[in-house]
Amino acid sequence: MSNVGKATISAAICRILVNGGTKCAPFKAQNTSKSTSPALLPDSSRRDRLYELLAIGAKIGNIESPKSYSSVAPTKDQGYGQIGTAQSIQAEACMIVPRVEMNPIFFKSGGQNDNNENLCGVIVTGKQIIQDTYANLSRRISSLQSMVLVSHRSLANATGAEVIVIQGAGSCSELNLIDGDIVNLPLVRCLQCPWILVANDENGGVFAQVVGTKMCVSNKDWKLCLAVIVNKYKGKIEDSVSGFKMLENMIGKPVYAMNFTDDWHIPKQVGICVESKLAWEKRGDDDKMTKNNTVSTVVVVVVYPHTTISNEVYPLEHDPRFRLEWRRKRLPKPYPATTAIILPGSSLTLLDLKWLQDSGWADLIRKHVAAGGVVLGLCAGYQMLGWRVNTKQAIGLLPIASTAQPAECKLVNRMKGQLYPSGVHIDGFEINCGFSEVAQSEQKNVAHGKYHGISPLLAYEDGKPEGMVLGRVKGTYLYGILRSADARVELLVPTDDRNSFDSIQVSDTVGDPDPIDKLAEQLQKNCGLDHDRLRNMIFGTNASQ
Repeated sequence: MSNVGKATISAAICRILVNGGTKCAPFKAQNTSKSTSPALLPDSSRRDRLYELLAIGAKIGNIESPKSYSSVAPTKDQGYGQIGTAQSIQAEACMIVPRVEMNPIFFKSGGQNDNNENLCGVIVTGKQIIQDTYANLSRRISSLQSMVLVSHRSLANATGAEVIVIQGAGSCSELNLIDGDIVNLPLVRCLQCPWILVANDENGGVFAQVVGTKMCVSNKDWKLCLAVIVNKYKGKIEDSVSGFKMLENMIGKPVYAMNFTDDWHIPKQVGICVESKLAWEKRGDDDKMTKNNTVSTVVVVVVYPHTTISNEVYPLEHDPRFRLEWRRKRLPKPYPATTAIILPGSSLTLLDLKWLQDSGWADLIRKHVAAGGVVLGLCAGYQMLGWRVNTKQAIGLLPIASTAQPAECKLVNRMKGQLYPSGVHIDGFEINCGFSEVAQSEQKNVAHGKYHGISPLLAYEDGKPEGMVLGRVKGTYLYGILRSADARVELLVPTDDRNSFDSIQVSDTVGDPDPIDKLAEQLQKNCGLDHDRLRNMIFGTNASQ
């Protein structure tokens, strides 16, 4: 089932196994998201076979001409590719380095064609190889199942994992999608592996969810099902035993329940669930926008229609020094009521730029800066703060002209550096979907000092400058820049307002103890799924019942 918590349950199972001494690794055959994280490309001993299979699958699926694959293979100085953020977090749960084999096929939204159809980039073993409409891709992607199986084997060999914890996608019982499915039960059949059904009681109706799923699944597939986990259960588990027993009798499988909580401090599968964050805005209840409703340092994230990388601001949600608000239709009051406004990434930059201008946000942002407030643009948000993007007029707060090229997204590498001029250490990674440079009409003005105080936002270890600062307007292409507690203050709080921050100590690691350990502990407490029981379920006789 969709949006039930498969990613977090998978992470918890990974951590329970690892804490008990079982080597494991995460895997998701195909992912669709707006949020990516860096991962190691295959080493040379496995790379040739992976890309050979990629070429075979592409030929069968008519995905792209062989000429493209010279750009897919990594160069000597480019050792990273892209995978879904969920698999990166699960790798952390396994205490191993993320690898592209953990998520061999990835759909990433971005761009439109001449018919105004939304496009999606296909990332295969870490590298984007083509961009097409969702309809066209769904007809082609099933040909890459061989690539999925090779990646699965390569991952096991590279990590030495005894157990590969595979996460499904969406629902396993979508009858109209089964023919092209390479990520759910067809993969179970290929690998003949046991599986667990995760359901969700957040909105009620969980018993019908589970029984309905069983009715849509073949008897052979259902025999491989080990158990059902009811996630986000809001009632008292001990008071619901009779209901769960009835369900067990109906489906012939053990049923476990996991209590509801949203305090894991772990980013969600498709970024932070933006629509749920906007629920407070829709109700008009400003006092309940966040938990930190008594904190005076208010940071507003602009949620345009095609927002991406919302996980970038996730550390702010759990930093007690900030009150984070998510806004789309209800414009906030400018500084000093709002300290900082963040413009996140976008999968359709030009459309979101027009939306900012038509909705009044662009004018509000300019007023906010004029009053003394901070604005931080991340990736596409940085582009929109400039004079123009492609041929379209932008917000006009930075003297840059940007070219948005979503079809040419390229992960450069993990980067480390220092904020300028404070020297605060930061690290992250770049995914450049285009580029920015000083607008041609303003190059002389910049050189002659018209823009007093203009500077790069940061400098990398190799001395390369990145981003731009002009007064309290800041922009960068670096992802992960807000993970540093000191950087959050440096980037979002005006100098005159920082005195109150000196007495509050916050670590870079949000959430203490480790939130994945907390998640694993609750799964063990609520469901009794400790290390030995999980191993017995995986390797014992239960899998063939």
